[in-house]
Amino acid sequence: MSFLIQIILTITFSYLLETFCPWWSIAISSFIIPLFINSKASKVFLGGFAAISSLWMTYAAIIDVQTNSIISSKVAPLFGFSNSIFLVLITGLVGGLVGGFSALTGFYFKSLFIQSIKDKNELGYLND
Repeated sequence: MSFLIQIILTITFSYLLETFCPWWSIAISSFIIPLFINSKASKVFLGGFAAISSLWMTYAAIIDVQTNSIISSKVAPLFGFSNSIFLVLITGLVGGLVGGFSALTGFYFKSLFIQSIKDKNELGYLND
């Protein structure tokens, strides 16, 4: 359940941030969401990857349809693709990697502080 919640929250916050901020704001939202959700590292990475990948592929497909593939039909041959659908997939892959690694960084950042608190508690620093 936390996996689905992570995906929905990441898509929502990333979409809102991208409306007002540069493209790399997806890394900020993907970093923040795992700080509040308890999950494994692999699920956090896949959640961030799936959220940003689906967001960017959807957005790229909408733009491609609205513009009648004018730009993508000219850019696709530069990359050796015969179809502009591959550009949408590459866009999703790049965005997904940024989102996944950013979410994983947020997970390890949180675990760094949780482990530090557990260690201090075991040593007796937090006991009154």
